[in-house]
Amino acid sequence: MRHNMRWSAFCILLVFTFLFMGCERSSSFRVVFGNRNGNEIEARANGDAIGYVAPGNDERFVIEERLLDSSPTSADQPDVTEVSFTARDTKTGKITRPFRRTLYTDRVEYIEVQKSDFDY
Repeated sequence: MRHNMRWSAFCILLVFTFLFMGCERSSSFRVVFGNRNGNEIEARANGDAIGYVAPGNDERFVIEERLLDSSPTSADQPDVTEVSFTARDTKTGKITRPFRRTLYTDRVEYIEVQKSDFDY
C-alpha cells in the first residue's frame, strides 16, 4: 500500500514538473558584436557574459532566451524576445550603455560597440 502511495505521489510530481517546464518557452537567437573600441570587450546579454571580442573584430554568438508571451506559436513565424546588451571593456572595467533590442529567430542582430558607448 505504501509503495503505491509513493508511486502515485511521484507520478503526480513528475506531471506537474513537465507542465511547468512547458510553460516557459525559449529559443536560440543569433547576435554579432562588432568591437570598434580600442580594447577587448566582454559581450553581455541581460547581464550575462556571452563571449569576448578583440578590438576591430566581429564575433558571432548564439544565445538562448525566453520568448515573449506574445511570441507566435505558428511554425511559419519567427520567435521573438527582447534583450538588453552591454559590453565590458576588459582593460578598464567600464560598461557600455545598454543596447535594447528585439530579436527574431529568422535574422541576425548586429550590435556595434564604439568607444563613445562607454561614456554615457
